Amino acid sequence: MKYILLLLISLASLSSSAIDVYSEGDELFVLATSGLRMREAPINGSSVTTIPYGEEVKILKIEAYDLREEFRRTYDGISVTWPKVEYKGKVGYVFDGFLCRLPAPKLENTEFYQYL
Repeated sequence: MKYILLLLISLASLSSSAIDVYSEGDELFVLATSGLRMREAPINGSSVTTIPYGEEVKILKIEAYDLREEFRRTYDGISVTWPKVEYKGKVGYVFDGFLCRLPAPKLENTEFYQYL
């Protein structure tokens, strides 16, 4: 029981922050329940497509400008950036606050233990 509690606490702490370490070539999952908008350029670029919840994107490039202050934002205390990604042959930029290494849980799971 003690190990299960430690696992739950560890997973809960992971979900409270945006993914902060990823590399070019990594494949990450979308956690935005309404989908994640891919843009031609970071922040205010035109929409390319909306990537559905649970889908996988491939990190193509982490641009040097992602580290400049105008491309870094903090939302609810979470610092995020806009990596260049590929999804089903389309290329653009996404807000990384809704990306995760773990597959997205099924939306019908209402309890945390169901996800585990």
